[in-house]
Amino acid sequence: KLKEKLKQEVEDFITDDAIEELADIMEIVLLLSEIKGVNIKDLEGFRKLKAAERGSYKEGFVLVDEVI
Repeated sequence: KLKEKLKQEVEDFITDDAIEELADIMEIVLLLSEIKGVNIKDLEGFRKLKAAERGSYKEGFVLVDEVI
């Protein structure tokens, strides 16, 4: 159910572009992390590690599958 709600909130954000929708997305992400046993500090650590290895969205990198 939470993943479905996350999808709905992301769709709402895409449509409305409202900061309230981002807050809802963040709340769900944090709850999903908690359910998986990952606290916010560790989640942020994973985010930083991934950004260091692959670049970050902030830098404008978006990985796209290539079709050959």
